[in-house]
Amino acid sequence: MSKFNTNDPEAVAIREKVQKLSAEYDEVELYDTISIEEVRQFEADNNVRLPDDYVWFITNVGDGGMWYNGMYRFYPLKEAEFSYEELSGYKRGREKYALNVLSKGCSYSFGIILCDEHFGEISSNDGLFASYSPKMTVHGFKELMLKWLDEACLGYELRFLEQRSFGTIEEDLVKYRKEHDIFLLSSIYSKFTIETITEQFVSDCYDLFLNETVNKNKVLLASILFKADYGETFSVLDSIFLPENYNEIVYLLGMPKRYYKNKEKCELSEDAGRYYPMLVKMMKHYENAQKNEYYFRKCFDMTVLNPNFNAKDIEGILESDEKEFLTFLTHYVSGDKILERVGKYVEKAKIKYANKS
Repeated sequence: MSKFNTNDPEAVAIREKVQKLSAEYDEVELYDTISIEEVRQFEADNNVRLPDDYVWFITNVGDGGMWYNGMYRFYPLKEAEFSYEELSGYKRGREKYALNVLSKGCSYSFGIILCDEHFGEISSNDGLFASYSPKMTVHGFKELMLKWLDEACLGYELRFLEQRSFGTIEEDLVKYRKEHDIFLLSSIYSKFTIETITEQFVSDCYDLFLNETVNKNKVLLASILFKADYGETFSVLDSIFLPENYNEIVYLLGMPKRYYKNKEKCELSEDAGRYYPMLVKMMKHYENAQKNEYYFRKCFDMTVLNPNFNAKDIEGILESDEKEFLTFLTHYVSGDKILERVGKYVEKAKIKYANKS
């Protein structure tokens, strides 16, 4: 039998939002509440005081839950662990600095700070260590949960809470015009989905992109336009084509469901052919083979797999005598579909590599 036993109108409204999301996504769940007596016993046993807003939430709304297929968890109080303050030099700070309450995946979590001037505010936790997060635009557990639920109801991405300024993407864009803070662009990129944007929003982003002079900001605006499936995608990428943007461009070109239908099986999208000129252009930046090996390899694979691939377009690499490229061809080029197209160049490279060694 459910222990939801409050008639608090705000708590009822919150649970209704969760139920709506659960019906829509089938991946949002909220556990039962616990009693105030259980909370006070936890505080006494651990010699801590928990913030009022958190106590209200777990005794009126729900003590724990999960979303995004369990990747993100809201820990029940009895499962939450304490973390220490993260100080410079990897020194362990005061005991029970924060209580880890929200999992972000990969051992990262949000916590609630339990001492000093930031009591009750949100911390960013890495395993057993926690630190105050000045970039967070919320300042308490209840506020964090309410704003996340509001954004989830708008259809925004349910992940990446640490990478966003809470509010609508339109509000973030207005703030960016005034403050020029790159964090606001990161926030927009991390939370919007293709279903949550309007033509006007994309148009406004493009206008900002055209007038942006700071390279990092321009790259992020390009990323937003690319994710939004803006029609002039390749002209946008072409206008940010600089060696220092190599990694970002390769990442965008290889985004899931854009270039690949199934990356593991090397199955390409129907649209993959039109990527080819940009990929060839990227491949001509030889210096990146050594500086950014992961992205160079990724670009190489996409280029060779492309339906428009012609070995003559990248002969400078395939027939290179430079040691870093010989190493690349002999040690890293693999996969049946790739070797089918460039296998003879790989065999020649092996002979050259052996002679040089």
